[in-house]
Amino acid sequence: MQIISSISASKQLLSCVSAKISRIPAIPRVGPALLPGSVATIVKRRAALAGLEGDFGAHSLRSGFVTEAGRQGVPLPAVMAMTEHRSVTSVIGYFQAGAAEDNPAARLLK
Repeated sequence: MQIISSISASKQLLSCVSAKISRIPAIPRVGPALLPGSVATIVKRRAALAGLEGDFGAHSLRSGFVTEAGRQGVPLPAVMAMTEHRSVTSVIGYFQAGAAEDNPAARLLK
């Protein structure tokens, strides 16, 4: 599975999905809750619209975020707080060593 390595896009969507915005009083819910497959559908559509080839899904965002955070030296507890992982083993499973640099689209982020 390819990853989306843009930390800003991954972080923004992860914060919306994983942080459970409805619990944060300063940011009211703007619509109904997403259905279980909604994020995957959104990611697949956006990847297709961007002309990206490969197998994209909701976990592409987590993998991209965890990989980029690791590449930029973000401490593991901070990454786990954002992704809501309780297990180090689980969050490490999302890390794709070298995958972002090997992706030809990565040069667009420089």
